[in-house]
Amino acid sequence: MFKPYASLLEGKIEYEAPQAVLLENPIAVGAVGGSGTRILAQILAEAGVAMATPSNDAHDALEWPPMHPIIHTDKLQSMPLKTRLRAAFWGLEFLLLKRREQLGLSGRTGWKVPATHLWLRELADYFPAIQYIHIIRNGLDMAYSGNQRQLSMWGEYVGLHTQFDDTGRAAPRDAMEYWLIANEKAIEVGATLEGQFLLVRYEALCQAPDSELERIFSFLELDIDVAERAALADRIRPPATLNRFRHHQWRDDFTQVQLQRLEALGYRP
Repeated sequence: MFKPYASLLEGKIEYEAPQAVLLENPIAVGAVGGSGTRILAQILAEAGVAMATPSNDAHDALEWPPMHPIIHTDKLQSMPLKTRLRAAFWGLEFLLLKRREQLGLSGRTGWKVPATHLWLRELADYFPAIQYIHIIRNGLDMAYSGNQRQLSMWGEYVGLHTQFDDTGRAAPRDAMEYWLIANEKAIEVGATLEGQFLLVRYEALCQAPDSELERIFSFLELDIDVAERAALADRIRPPATLNRFRHHQWRDDFTQVQLQRLEALGYRP
């Protein structure tokens, strides 16, 4: 574990500041897990952004703080959560700068961690010019996804008490509820971050990758020429799991209220 985080988990704060001073405008990519963040992280890296070190096949950031122990470790409960988060984000800032140096780059720096949206407000307070891209994928598809890691780790954090079966799977209704809460909250916070929040629909990214990448690069003010953007867009392919909900009894699996909230988020059953 990186030293800034190891020290914090021992109850020692190496450095804490109210705001970033060396890296004010990172790029963050988040979503409910399984929404397509991986391909965007790869594209940003190829476009010249100094993206954090991939920690796994999904390209999650190795430099991202170990949020679960930082929040839940018993010995840290006497330390205000705000203090812990500021110390964690200083560690992230420090490590992202080191990563950029390692890559020999000098421009924008960023990371991809799906659960980033859970601390979007706190991250925006620390990084005053952060730009966050939130990918949203049809909740009907997501409710039947095998990727429920975020729900299992952070369901209780957002107020859910989910039952998992012997294989570690939650019922589609519970997975849908987490998807609804997570996206509703991210969009609510994003509405307060003028010019710093971009909502990207995964289906649109798959159906019209070139125009969606143009929108993303414009938002980030990245100067990517048409030919390079087209080459990057060619890498985006709709997955076989798109519209998987059609193979399930989705009309019976969700409440009417859930389906109404789904529609309010732009997905008509």
